[in-house]
Amino acid sequence: MEKPTSKTYHKQSPPGRGRLESHYFRSDWKRTFLLDTKLKPTRKDVLNLPGMRVDFSAKWYAPVYPHESEDAKEENWKVINSFLSKLTWTEKKKFEKHFFASDISLQTTFEEFICKFITFYPVDSQKFTGLMLQVKCYLEEKPDELCEIYFMDGGKPRQRTIPKNNKLDQSRFFQGRAEDSERYPGDREIKARDKLTIQVHNLNLDVEAENKKISNVPVIAIWVPKQMKGSWYSQEPGGV
Repeated sequence: MEKPTSKTYHKQSPPGRGRLESHYFRSDWKRTFLLDTKLKPTRKDVLNLPGMRVDFSAKWYAPVYPHESEDAKEENWKVINSFLSKLTWTEKKKFEKHFFASDISLQTTFEEFICKFITFYPVDSQKFTGLMLQVKCYLEEKPDELCEIYFMDGGKPRQRTIPKNNKLDQSRFFQGRAEDSERYPGDREIKARDKLTIQVHNLNLDVEAENKKISNVPVIAIWVPKQMKGSWYSQEPGGV
């Protein structure tokens, strides 16, 4: 069997560049491919920088380095406030604490919210780029898809500590369930299993490695349902 080349990857699925390029500065563009799961990109054909291969399917995306996007804090709040101001929240808050909006156009959410949200740190940014490509490809088949959005704690700041390894893993990011799960099942369960779900968090971060506190950091976590499955490969820019 002939060894796959970079051309093969583009043939396996529609290219991502034309779809998402308008939402990025050119200097920030990442090589992102949708892949057949049997294919494996090689350094000779595609790479000269580390890359990442992930398939968001019944999984959460949440940034590991939210404190590294501090410079984008003001701009991201503008994006959040502009988009959330257009939503109609349900009368009853979810678990009496979270603002909740359902049956929102995913196409509109993708264009006006997800694609405008800025992530800087390479690991988070690569995952976010791949997630966008995955969602965009799904929307091409189902443009009328709906999503759900939660404003966690109604926008009140939540305290999180970035430990000395400088990573905020999901066990620290998501609030756990209460002893009585009927009272609160935990943040991970605040979603629609069959719809893309966005949680908007306002975090006060205590960064132990830098002995620094950062207040009101906007962060989004995204649940990607199983039907949006799509394996992708993302690489930071730097030439072939």
